[in-house]
Amino acid sequence: VEISFTSSNSAPSHMVAVWGNLPNATGRTSYRLLPVHSIFFASQCANLAPFPPSNPSEHLRPGMKYTVPVVPLGIPSPETFFHIQCYLYTGNCVALFRAFFPSVSLAGAQSFTRTANLGATIRALAKTISGTYTLETLVTRTMNIKGVWANACALGIHDHELLNILDVAWEVALNAL
Repeated sequence: VEISFTSSNSAPSHMVAVWGNLPNATGRTSYRLLPVHSIFFASQCANLAPFPPSNPSEHLRPGMKYTVPVVPLGIPSPETFFHIQCYLYTGNCVALFRAFFPSVSLAGAQSFTRTANLGATIRALAKTISGTYTLETLVTRTMNIKGVWANACALGIHDHELLNILDVAWEVALNAL
């Protein structure tokens, strides 16, 4: 696919055509094209086949067009792929937690670790969240957490911090429900 390079950042090496590999109600498959840098996925996703060669020029300037390969990527939860993509690029657990529960303040939280105070933190966050969101929204957010976890498993992401924050978010969500 031909794309236009629009910034001074590193140009994407590929486009992924993200689609749901589980059956849906309509029987139709829809794809979402997203730009990626193959190095982030190759280095962190053990279950992905190698990406085809791509050669974005080092001499690209904003406004230039170039061609990149499109890689089909079937995952269990395509609607939550963006969260995995952001995490792979940033490694920011707090940002991932905030993606699940954006209106919850995490003042002073640098990371979530398995400590003696974690249970109390989970209960306090769950209490706040249960008073913030409707039941329908809580169920949707809980399913988003499950979707990110399913995608991480399908992609073969073995990142302790990612799995830890997903565990914490899941516990918070279930306690809030």
